[in-house]
Amino acid sequence: LYVIRKDALTNQLVVGRQADLGSRALTATAVNWISAAAPKTPFRAQVKTRYTASEQAALVTPSAGGLAVQVAFDNAQRDITPGQAAVFFDDDVVIGGGLISMGVQELA
Repeated sequence: LYVIRKDALTNQLVVGRQADLGSRALTATAVNWISAAAPKTPFRAQVKTRYTASEQAALVTPSAGGLAVQVAFDNAQRDITPGQAAVFFDDDVVIGGGLISMGVQELA
């Protein structure tokens, strides 16, 4: 079995099979925009969720203030971990990045 998620509020550890590990979406908060001002509309980017992972195609949807984003991957990703960084790329250019939070959340 594999750890699928941890729920600190209910003190639960959810386990499942290897096929249950993938996720197609995440929320990133405390986003910093490196190469330009915070975008106001969704955009396509390559997103990296850990240092050793390869970039993956995704749709990035910023919140109204640009401090959080929803990332919807084209393909399910393993090992999306809260507290790790999600970094957004346009080819070799870093667009920005933020901290992965628990699951997908409503953006304000």
